[in-house]
Amino acid sequence: MWHANVQFPYSFHEFLCICGKTTISAETVRGFLMRIIVTTALILCVCGAAKAEETALYFDSSPNDYIGGGQQRYHSPPQVTFTATSNTATSRISFNVNNFNASPSIWWYLDLASANNAPLVPGRYPNAVRYPFQDPSQNGLSFSGEGRGCNTLTGEFTVLEAVFGSGGSVVRFAADFIQHCEGGIPAVYGGIRYNSTIINPVPVLNSVSPSNVPAGAAFTLRVDGSNFIPGSYVRWNGIGRPTTLVSNSQMTAAIPIGDVASSGTADVTVFNPGQGGGSSNSVSVTITNPIPTLTSLGISAATAGSPGFTLTVRGTNFIAGSSVLWNGSPRTTTFGTSSQLTATILAEDLANVGAVPVTVFNPAPGGGVSNSLTFNIVNPPAVVTSLVPSSAIAGGETFSLTVNGSNFIAGSVVQWNRNARPTTVVSNTRLVSTISASDIAVAGTAQVSVVNPAPGGGSSVSLLFTIGNPIPVITSLAPTSVTAGGPAFALTVNGSNFLPGSVVRWNGSNRPTLVSSTQLVAAIGASDISNPGSVQITVLNPGPGGGISNSLGFNIDPVSNNSYPYVYYFAQIAVGGGWQTALTYVNYSPQNVVCQTSFSATSGVPLTVPFAGVAASSRTDAIAAGGTLHQESNADAGTPVATGWAQARCSGPIKSSVLFRSYQNGIATAEASVSGTLPASKFVAIANSLTGIA
Repeated sequence: MWHANVQFPYSFHEFLCICGKTTISAETVRGFLMRIIVTTALILCVCGAAKAEETALYFDSSPNDYIGGGQQRYHSPPQVTFTATSNTATSRISFNVNNFNASPSIWWYLDLASANNAPLVPGRYPNAVRYPFQDPSQNGLSFSGEGRGCNTLTGEFTVLEAVFGSGGSVVRFAADFIQHCEGGIPAVYGGIRYNSTIINPVPVLNSVSPSNVPAGAAFTLRVDGSNFIPGSYVRWNGIGRPTTLVSNSQMTAAIPIGDVASSGTADVTVFNPGQGGGSSNSVSVTITNPIPTLTSLGISAATAGSPGFTLTVRGTNFIAGSSVLWNGSPRTTTFGTSSQLTATILAEDLANVGAVPVTVFNPAPGGGVSNSLTFNIVNPPAVVTSLVPSSAIAGGETFSLTVNGSNFIAGSVVQWNRNARPTTVVSNTRLVSTISASDIAVAGTAQVSVVNPAPGGGSSVSLLFTIGNPIPVITSLAPTSVTAGGPAFALTVNGSNFLPGSVVRWNGSNRPTLVSSTQLVAAIGASDISNPGSVQITVLNPGPGGGISNSLGFNIDPVSNNSYPYVYYFAQIAVGGGWQTALTYVNYSPQNVVCQTSFSATSGVPLTVPFAGVAASSRTDAIAAGGTLHQESNADAGTPVATGWAQARCSGPIKSSVLFRSYQNGIATAEASVSGTLPASKFVAIANSLTGIA
């Protein structure tokens, strides 16, 4: 259809077509060839225009072309005024076509220029850019009007007729042009005729190739026929497409992806512009749905038992009717783009482990099933939350371990320190495993995990199982008692669950200990039994586990005379007033000797003697075999002199003596020594005379 503004320069009576016996009048259509179906004779008559010259501007435009905006226009006098000017070199020609009194106003401008200032002559002028900003070596073109013009453009024009008078006046001119704004694909296809005698033929279309094309892909269409001329262009469903003239019987056209977005049919015609010319017969092209291609899945695996999800499918040749097939069955599919779909995958689709083929199906016409990609449904990794029991005593017996968690499946295996153990699957949240006595023979910790088999699966996080030391048990002591003040001795502790690191405790304090599994031997110092009383004996086993045993009492008996048969008397001692008393015990025997020494005043009451800062009226000392004990009292000049005597009861024979020193202002001024003997009365007078005390 031509635009509503089209005006025809010829009147109705200028044409007469006689077909057979019938005379048929025909409405003129601006000089194009006409086809008229005769109703009475059913005869097709073709009539030609008799017009010798034509002056007109016409164009056809793509819907997205900025200049034409999808319009078709035809303007000729007297509807519009034509002005044609050229330079003297006839290398440039400009046309001004307007009618400012029309409503809406009409005004269009066309400029054509040849490269290198060469005269315009019939022929093709390719690679034209916007006039007048082209380089001198380039062809120039500019078609604008009614408030629209290109900032930049590309195109070409073909001069069909060019006759100039003196001074470059335009006599006759005919040209056709194609113009693309801003480097785009949409175009305006136009022609200018000025007093032109050019009569273009009506094109004939024989075939197109391809005649079947897949939807969603731009392509180049080959058109074969006759009467193709410079300025001919291919129309796709009535809309011009960028066209290349190969010969008068062949053209190619660029068909954009938007023309084949969906399946169906398209009518292809060829249009010749200018006087005569017009549209060819049409040939149909079938647009079929393409075969889709899959390239990737948004995710390609999920664990069995997972909830449903939305799967993203990527590839090519997707259309609005594409369906995602899950193992050959369609799933609800949403079309995104020609390269992406999404599909709803149900929870029941993920119930069982396996490999699922995913494909895409495009419906007819054409279409088909894509290649497949594999979606893997795999076992989940196990999760362990608790162990029952979570500990055992080292050396214990074989037992059943309950493992609680989730995602347990047939084939789940409990691992003890990364080694599989016999496992029974109770449910998807509970396993029971047999742990042997050898697994808990030694104290420490074990890592317990669960492994689910492939595909997928894998090991859970480990939980620690504690293998603890047993609590020791005491059954007897040997000896069970000693006499207070005796020497150090070895205490034997009998019982069970003793182990390396077990320690005998004496009233809660550790003692050096030798260990076997049923007997401990502890070194008890003489200071531990210096005083009568009772102590508690326990055994401590170290961690992990372990702990303190039951306790047994141990008695420290008071001293009896029978225990200390050797008695020594010291007839004289003196303290205070600057006097110091020193005791010396020498043990020549091959065994330890314990001596209990008591101090008495002359009056017979206990006498307190300060030894090493500790004042007491008695003391117990152990003298090692072959050893010597030497103790000195404080020489305190600030207290009165106190005299008396001392008695030592010893478990073995010793050699003993007492030494007296007098200190004045810290300097020893006198001393005397008295040996211990029995009875003491024989030596009192001697000691008194030596010391001058009594």
